[in-house]
Amino acid sequence: MPLILQVSDLKPGMRLANNIMRDFNVLMARGHELTEKDIKYLERLEYSLSVHVDDPALQETIGLEGQTEQISEEVSHTLKKNIDTVAQKVKNLMSNGKSLSKAQVTEIEKTILDMLDYIQSNPLTMNILEEYTNWHSYLQEHGMTVFNLSLILGYALKDRMEQLNASGPGGSSQNKVSTRGLTPLSTAALFHDIGMIPIQHLYDKTDPLVDAELNSIKAHPIVSAELLPDGIDSTVRKAVLDHHENYDGSGYMEGLKGDKISIGGRILRISDAFAAAISEKKFHKAKSPIHVAYEMLHGQYSHCYDPLLVHLFACTIQPLPIGAKLKLNTGQFAVVVRHNFKNPFDPQIIIAYDDQGRLLPNSQLDKPFSLTESEEIEVISFGNIDLRFLNTPIPASDLADNKSLMQKAYNELFQLAGVKV
Repeated sequence: MPLILQVSDLKPGMRLANNIMRDFNVLMARGHELTEKDIKYLERLEYSLSVHVDDPALQETIGLEGQTEQISEEVSHTLKKNIDTVAQKVKNLMSNGKSLSKAQVTEIEKTILDMLDYIQSNPLTMNILEEYTNWHSYLQEHGMTVFNLSLILGYALKDRMEQLNASGPGGSSQNKVSTRGLTPLSTAALFHDIGMIPIQHLYDKTDPLVDAELNSIKAHPIVSAELLPDGIDSTVRKAVLDHHENYDGSGYMEGLKGDKISIGGRILRISDAFAAAISEKKFHKAKSPIHVAYEMLHGQYSHCYDPLLVHLFACTIQPLPIGAKLKLNTGQFAVVVRHNFKNPFDPQIIIAYDDQGRLLPNSQLDKPFSLTESEEIEVISFGNIDLRFLNTPIPASDLADNKSLMQKAYNELFQLAGVKV
């Protein structure tokens, strides 16, 4: 894997390891050597951007976990094309907020099935799903982001559970279900906010919302469900209705609690909240994915989410990605070299640069360690993102210790979709 930097850490002469994409367009191509003008342009973009740059000396010196997993240009292009097809079809259907017909939804589901079949044949494509959206208005872009994140979490639950089952007594790597079982979840994710379209003008308001407007927003799960056609898979409608229920029972529409909330609703609750928090909107600035994932797992709103699923989500999206260059309290810089599936905010790092940003020689490199293993070393920032909040002790949790709960969620996700598990 390449070195990952925030825009604030870029310097002229650095070479891009990945394309910088926006709305399916290549802003800057892989292999491009950055100029001062390029960096100023990236600084003007309205969202926080992590940039992958080549550092051959670093990769030869320390190596980074997972760097052999390469995705071909052809596979990447085909996945982007599949996502674009889904996006455009849903965009056309959601343009007026009217009720959907069964034929329209069936067409979308066929497109989703084709996409899921392609992903199953090319599993490495999952790690680029979250990078791409193709819409401009908030509601439409938000729906596609929730679609991507829900797929990522659904796949993570599937893969993690099947890994645990294969490693147990009598386990077999052949006991896998078809990814087609994620179709109802994907459909619900695409249309969960369709009921907001008639009132989308509220997103442009700068004045405080009045009670009637707030009530209209709060009613959107019911309106969204009512806009779905008769005869649609009941799990789709239930997930849409449940996507603002909180795990502790404090949500709406019915104040459901725990696993009384459908598995689709619990997944959408996580994806919807994360997508909203990292988006730039008129009424609030975007937060960094690192801060949002931390708040959802350990912060004041953690009571809203299924604790097992939100932990799996945080582990899957890698809030501190492998290759990220972190500034330490010593003035030196460390690089993330290994993810921690018990605590995604305490990865293995190695101090690789001195306080002048120069790569340390091999003779001065120590073995990788986690921040919790050192009383003296603290993390300060990732580019312009302040990370000092991570120096507070964070509890670790092994997903394998909750295998029975994961199995229950896994069974619900696929059995209710008509898939034999």
